[in-house]
Formats: sequence, C-alpha cells, structure tokens
Amino acid sequence: YLFDTNIDKIHEKLQGFNVDILIVPNLQVIQTCMIRQNNDLPQDNQLGWHMVQQEQEQQIIQDDENSEISIQSQRNPQLSNSDDLLESSYELQSENEQSQNEEISNQLSVQQISSKEEQENLTSDGNQILEPELNEQQGIQPQFEPQEQILCQSQALQNMRLLVGPKIQTIGDECFQQSYIEKLIGNDVKFVGQKSFYDAKQFQQINLTQTLQIGSNAFSNTKLKVIKNNIIEELGQSQFSNLHTEVQLIKMKSLLKISTMDFQNCVIKKFDAPLVEDVEAQTILNLDKFDMDKSEDVTFYVCEKNFDDFDGVINDYFEPLEVEPDYQLFLKFLPQQCFGCESVSSKNANDFVVNHVVVLPVNIKKVEESAFKRNQKRSHIKQQIFYIFGAGVEFLGKEAFFDNTNIRKAIFPKLQHISDRAFYKNESLVTIIAPLCIQIGESTFDCCYNLNAIKIAPSILKQYVFAFNYACLYLCLNQVKEVDAYAFYEASIKTLIVENCEYIHPKAFYKTDHKVNVLCSKKFRKIDEVENCTQIYYFSNDEVRIYDYQAKLLQLQEINQLLVVRPRMLWKRKLQVLKRWKKYDDQNL
Repeated sequence: YLFDTNIDKIHEKLQGFNVDILIVPNLQVIQTCMIRQNNDLPQDNQLGWHMVQQEQEQQIIQDDENSEISIQSQRNPQLSNSDDLLESSYELQSENEQSQNEEISNQLSVQQISSKEEQENLTSDGNQILEPELNEQQGIQPQFEPQEQILCQSQALQNMRLLVGPKIQTIGDECFQQSYIEKLIGNDVKFVGQKSFYDAKQFQQINLTQTLQIGSNAFSNTKLKVIKNNIIEELGQSQFSNLHTEVQLIKMKSLLKISTMDFQNCVIKKFDAPLVEDVEAQTILNLDKFDMDKSEDVTFYVCEKNFDDFDGVINDYFEPLEVEPDYQLFLKFLPQQCFGCESVSSKNANDFVVNHVVVLPVNIKKVEESAFKRNQKRSHIKQQIFYIFGAGVEFLGKEAFFDNTNIRKAIFPKLQHISDRAFYKNESLVTIIAPLCIQIGESTFDCCYNLNAIKIAPSILKQYVFAFNYACLYLCLNQVKEVDAYAFYEASIKTLIVENCEYIHPKAFYKTDHKVNVLCSKKFRKIDEVENCTQIYYFSNDEVRIYDYQAKLLQLQEINQLLVVRPRMLWKRKLQVLKRWKKYDDQNL
C-alpha cells in the first residue's frame, strides 16, 4: 500500500520484492522505469539501482583520482616530504595530459611507492600507523573496483497479480508486457500505450469505459473476457488480437470502423457495436516455405452481433459454446466410413469433426502425426475444435492437435502414449483426462496456459511438458519417477506431489517466479540441488492421501464460495439432493 505519486519512487521501493497485490491510491501515471545494474548479475532477476546521471558519475571518478593522492599522504607522514611522493603526485596530476603508455608507467610507479610505504609504515616504537577514517563530507571517497553496469528495465511490477489504482489515467508503453498481472482495478483509465499488456497471458480484467486511446497491440495475447468502451470510434492497430480465451462480451457504443486485425483469431460470443459501418478485411503473408507468394485472410469469429456482415467476420458457431456436448449423440452423426478404419490422418480428419467436436469411435486406435494440426497460416481443418472424445484411442502422434487454440477439454479413456507437442499451444485447454496414459513426450502441454485439471499417469515428465502453464497451482502425479530439465519452465506450479519420484533435474523449475513445494518419498535426497524448490516433505502413502484429500477439500471450498454468487436455482437443486440423501432434515436445512 503506497501513497507515492511518482512511479519512479514506487519502482525504487519495490526493488527486491515479489508483490502480489499493489494498492496505489494517488498514482495517476504508470510506466516503465530504466535501472542500472551490474553486468555480472543474472538477467532473470533484473533488480538493481536507479539511473545515476552522467554528470554525477564523472564527478565520482574525478573525486577518486584526487583522493588517491591525499590518501597516500595521510597514510605515512614521514614520506610526505620525500622526493618519491612528490614525483608520484606530479605523475597522478598529469595523467589526463599523458599518452596511454605514460599512464601505464605512472601506475607502475605508484605501485612501487605503495610497496615502500608498507615497509616503512611503522613508527619508531614499532607500532603500526592507523589509517584515518574516510569522510564523504570531506570529499574523500573510498577506493572501490568499478564494475561494468548496464541499463535494463525494472522488473518491480512484473510479478504483481493485482493492481488497484483508482486514479490511474495513463498506462505507458510496454508497462506490463509479458508480466503476470491478472487484474487492474480503476475506473479512470484514459490512455493505454503500445503493447502495455502485450503477452501478459493471465491478464483478464480492466475497465476501459472512459478510455480515449488504446495503442497498438495493447492487449494482444491476453485473456480479456469483457471489453466495454463508450468513446472510441475507430480501432485499426491490432489492439485485441489473438486473445487466449473466448470473449464473452464486446460493447462499444461509439465504434464506427474496425479491421479484422483488431480481433485476429478471436472467438467472440456477443459483439454489441450498432454503429459499425466498415470492417476492413486485411491479409497477412504466408510464411510457409512452400507458399511464400500466397497471403492469408485475417478473420475473427462472432456468435451474435448487431451490425452488418463483412468479409473476415465469420458467424458460424453453435450456441452455447461453453456447454459440453453429448458425445454419444454426436457419434451418430459420423459418416459410415469413420467406422471402417483404425486410424485418423490429415486426409480424413475432417470426417470426424461434428459441429466443432472431434468424436472418435471405438475402432479408432491411433491419431497419426499432425492429423488435426492447424496454425494461423494454413490448415486443412475446416472447423474450429472445442471438445475431443476418443473412446478407443491408444496412441497420439506428434503434433496431433498442434495449435488448436480453442480446445477446452479432451477425454481419452484408453490412451497410453502421447507424442511430442501433441497439444502444443492449446491455449484454451482446461481439462485433459487420460487416466491410463503412462508416457508423454516433450512439450506435450507446452503453452497450454489455462490447463489446470490433469488426469494422467506418466512415469517421466520430459522437457517443457508443462512449460508456460499459469493455471495449474497444485498437481499430484504419484506415478512419476523422474522430472527432466525445464519440465515446469516459467510455470505457476506451487505444489507438486510425486510420491515415487527418484530424480528431479536441478533446472526442472527453471524461471519460475516463486519457490515450489515438492512432496516426494524418502528415496530422493538431492532436493537442495533443485533450483526454486524451497521445501521438501517426505510422506508415507497414507499421509500423501491425507494431504491430497485436504488439498481437494480446499478446492471444493473455493468452488463453494463461487457458487454463492450464482442464481438461487443452484442452491435449490443442492437442497433437493441433500434431502434425497437424507443427510439432514428440513429443520437443519
């Protein structure tokens, strides 16, 4: 809780701290701050000192040169009148006028004099002459070895989760770029700079109702769900492109003109902009080495809108998107040829997509490499995919569902093997259920930012398997025996239970912004070598189950608190269930 009005002072006070919640009631302008840091420090922890003006630096260097002469004269008064000392002082005063070779010789002569002083630095009684204390007020600076310093951006605001600023009006360029911020609470934001929240993958809430200007890519690659504004009339700089989650509502009363780049690849449930007159359809170059001369149309998807149809605005999504379908019912809509093969490839993948749901019957045992792969440049999959159900699938090939950014849930009751990058960059994936899966490849769930419900049983967690996961804070994988390097690279995991683990690579939790609690058996004794691992508990089997139960109980309590704000129909339904169980009578209810 800081009352400062100067953002530089706030940066200075926060250096060296990991702040979750910051309240700044008087701050109006928030921006980045450049700091000076030693070059030998690791760049991961870019904490340092504020910039020192160039004039002050030069003054310090000049004071050091002058003080070296006075220090030598104070060390041994007996040598103050000697010819050697006079010669050395003359050489030091003429350093700036001599050539580089003369400077080297001067340094050698000074070293010779200092060695003589050390030999003669005793009084006639044999006592050592004490050096006088150096006083900064007298202009005498202590000797030090200057270290090479570099300018870097302050990271004081990068690890913050919640910012409360009721008076914040201006957010500077790249202020929270690639940070961990989730919410900014304030109703007076007027200006948002370029890339202010770019690639802040957990950012999901800000009040833009009174905002006058939004810079280019300001909210690209975030998780904004609601966008409201009453003033802006025109976009056109990719302000909300590539949002990682489905946008529930966009309400912009004064909006007249937009382009498809502004909401590139976004899925919007409701777009309320009645005054929109023009949507500029834009294209991007295809970077595929086989199609360098071709370009791709930029599109975004809308379920419900109140403006005319334009090129680039696709309106073909079923309602409602958030409801999980009946998979057995969807199996009935598959073509007949889907029941006569044992694998799915890129050639017949579209046959298994029904109303944006991948349904694989029992006869399908294998999903081949890149079967449902899609990317922003080119894809053979005609529909966006939201849910996956593979009743008999036992093997997933490499990049099977690569870059399907809208998949929410995947269920594989018999799956045993997942190859490398099978679910890479499934940004909306929340749940993966494969209880028999004993082997997963590298980067399997890399860049699955929202994955938090995981039911698998692997023996080895390979490199980058859960990298850049920001939603899963608690994970229990008791079958794991080995955790490779970078398995949780820059992830938000806080508690990991690996009951039978025998080895964890020192860099398994590399670049996590906090310490991870690892719970494992007594077989593993080298926990001190693991970076970002602060505590270790050795539990018996029964104790692990008790801890697992307590953790799940806490999750249920959090869900219970969320249900309080839901409609009363949920509580009525809950009361009916309790009555049916005869747990309570009417009076206790």
